Amino acid sequence: MTLTATPPTTAQAQPPTPRGAGVGLPSVASASAVLLGALALSPVFVSGAWFGAVVLTVVAVVGAGALVTWLRAPVFLVPVVQALALFAALVSRFTLDAPMGFVPTSDALDQLRVVLSQGIHDIDTYSPPIPATDGATAVTALGLGCVAIVVFVLQVSLRMPVLAGLSLVAIYVVPSFVLDDGAPWWSFAFVAIAVMI
Repeated sequence: MTLTATPPTTAQAQPPTPRGAGVGLPSVASASAVLLGALALSPVFVSGAWFGAVVLTVVAVVGAGALVTWLRAPVFLVPVVQALALFAALVSRFTLDAPMGFVPTSDALDQLRVVLSQGIHDIDTYSPPIPATDGATAVTALGLGCVAIVVFVLQVSLRMPVLAGLSLVAIYVVPSFVLDDGAPWWSFAFVAIAVMI
């Protein structure tokens, strides 16, 4: 009786998963959804001058989140880094004397606080549509930057896209409450499209 040895089976080597896999597209989708949803605020302002600052803050927040996620930082650090990026973006846009133009030092944050206080005053003073003053723009950019953090963490870090989409509905609430006739139908359409991204 002859025994034949069977060659040992080797597991097929899987190609390594790229480090950034699964971060890029959801990050772009998060930024796109927030920016598209932000267009629902258009009827609140006289002009579109506020939108550039919003683009800056949303891109900074999502970019920072994508980077630390790609570097595999712990999930709890992602919103912390994003908050720093948000304030750095606001400092670069609304203050004059920040080191390197964007470092949120205590002096730069004091200047930003003054701008935000003026923005709250402007929002309280004017009835919609309001002028896109630096203060009102800063308040809007801060709010939408915070929305971007929530959307990114839910969609990219925690993989909960449905909750991320629902959080965009909060943007629609603003024009619905502050405009005399409520928000126009097309502003809801922007939010609805953003939720589907």
